[in-house]
Parts: sequence; structure tokens; C-alpha cells
Amino acid sequence: MLTENRVPNDALRTVRAADVATWLTGLGWRQRAFKRPELWVFDGPPDADGQPIVAVIPSDAAYPDFGDRLDDLLRLVAAVTWRPVATLAAELVAIRTSADVPASPEVRTFTGKVVGLADTRASDDDDDDDDGERVVTLRFDANGHGRDQTARLHLDEVDYRAACDAHCDGRPATLRGRLERRGKRWWIVAVEDFAVPA
Repeated sequence: MLTENRVPNDALRTVRAADVATWLTGLGWRQRAFKRPELWVFDGPPDADGQPIVAVIPSDAAYPDFGDRLDDLLRLVAAVTWRPVATLAAELVAIRTSADVPASPEVRTFTGKVVGLADTRASDDDDDDDDGERVVTLRFDANGHGRDQTARLHLDEVDYRAACDAHCDGRPATLRGRLERRGKRWWIVAVEDFAVPA
């Protein structure tokens, strides 16, 4: 059970299906179309055979098996990412609670970890093809008191490569921008001065 990994069940009970979807997509998983609306299906990184690892969750936290499916999902992602279940669960709970954090209309400095990367540009042999987006998910201290929050941001090619290096090396990234709420997700907009300290 999750309690063996020191994850508070009470906190996980507040998590909604939409929070799980936001968390997974922030980690680079992609939701696919599925014929049964009561289930959401996500494709993750490839397995040893080159096929995407698949995660399935109920589309509503009210379904009786939502808690068990969430338990299974956390253990699956932990096995794929080699990260503790407790850490992943804390990230998921932080997404749920981040709705209480106000937007920041002023430009401020953010320092945090790159926890998600998504390059939606067309993949072909043309090096000049730059269509699509490079999206990074950053986890940072929302209020200076250890309360983690995640937000997405767009980067150009050079900064995106630096973000990839930071993600691989576990180094923090810093940048300046404004925090905005767009639908169910937080974004850092008007990004400038992106840097990954050596």
C-alpha cells in the first residue's frame, strides 16, 4: 500500500482525474483516444520492445477503483523513472493544491527542477523544419516555504536543449517570467533569461 512509502492517503483522496492527466502529460506521457469514455489511456516511454508503456486511469475519481488504479499508476511511473513512489505522489498532490496559489501578474524569478519535456515539432529529416512547440514543465517552490508547484513554459531551441541537459543532470534551472492560469494548467509566460547553472 502507499502508506508503506509514507504517502498520506488523506492527501491522495483529494486528487482528481484531471490532476493525474496534468501530471502525466507534464512528465511527457501522451493521452490517446479511447472508445470507453470512463477510462483515460496514456502512452509513456517505449519499453524494451519499442512499444509505448501504457497507463490507464478512470476518467472520474468517483469510480470505486480510482484509488487502486492511482496506486498502480504511481508504482508504474516509479518503475519507469526510477523515482520513489512517495516523491511522485507528493508531486501529484502539489498539482491538486496548486489551484489555491494565486497568479503572479508581475515578472519574477523562478528557480526549480525540469520535470517534463515535450517537443511537438514535426519529426522528419529536414533540419530546417521548426514547426510545433518546445514545452518544458518546471517544478518550483511556489511560496518560499517548500510548497511545490508545477508550471509549463515555451522555450526556443537553444534554451530547450539546456533544459534537456538540466533534466538529465538533475540541475536546477532559473528564468524570469509571469505566472498565469490557463484552464487547468499553470504557465510561465514572457520567459526570459533562462539559464542552467554549471
